[in-house]
Amino acid sequence: MVDADTLADVEGDADALFALAGDEDLVVGELCAVLLGAKPRYAMLRTEATLAQVEGAWRIYVKRGTPPARARWLVGHELAHWWYRRGGYRGEDIVARCDALGAAIVAPRRLVIRVRRQVG
Repeated sequence: MVDADTLADVEGDADALFALAGDEDLVVGELCAVLLGAKPRYAMLRTEATLAQVEGAWRIYVKRGTPPARARWLVGHELAHWWYRRGGYRGEDIVARCDALGAAIVAPRRLVIRVRRQVG
């Protein structure tokens, strides 16, 4: 679990990812395609998902049969690993940060606020 200060940092990281992609309205698969050059793919894996380098390019794979909602969050989590690796982050809380950033990518704060205003 991450503290409130870390969550604020993670929200900033999510904003930075969307800014890097040049579009704050991308869904996670599209964000992956823009940032990594390819959409995530389903594959036969032992783990739920993985970030792998293939011929010098980063790719995200999700275990075949994973429910779509879970797959979206897993892609966000793996994108977070790519982001923190890219920035050189090696903290002990890396998995918790990636969990939080994955959620922030799938359900960005600005989108959650917009939906709450519309729905209540």
